Amino acid sequence: DGELDVTFLHGTENTLVNAIEVKKMISVSSKTRFVINETINKFDFSISRNPITTTDQIQLSIVSPNEVAGIIKIYGLDGKLINTTKVKFNEGRDEVVLPNLNLQQGYYLVQVENNGAFILRKILIN
Repeated sequence: DGELDVTFLHGTENTLVNAIEVKKMISVSSKTRFVINETINKFDFSISRNPITTTDQIQLSIVSPNEVAGIIKIYGLDGKLINTTKVKFNEGRDEVVLPNLNLQQGYYLVQVENNGAFILRKILIN
């Protein structure tokens, strides 16, 4: 259906091209819009920036199937609970920023709880 011009400027023929195979033809214009309609049916989170410095805030990207009160806990690698923050998770994708906790350099565990489920991730403070 399409036409392919293999000439260069001023109509000079490209003698290096002797065959062109087009496997799939797709057309996208500036008027094309993409609508993503996804159902979120599981709880997950990621740490937006990792590692961070001792003066940075911890930023989390949370995915929740429903609006619910959640808990974010920070643990040292020795298992000691350092901080607990209660937050409301909105349905879908949400960003949560924890205040600067004045953490020393090292590894910590971030635990996010949602409706009895919890996920643990490691973060490095430089």
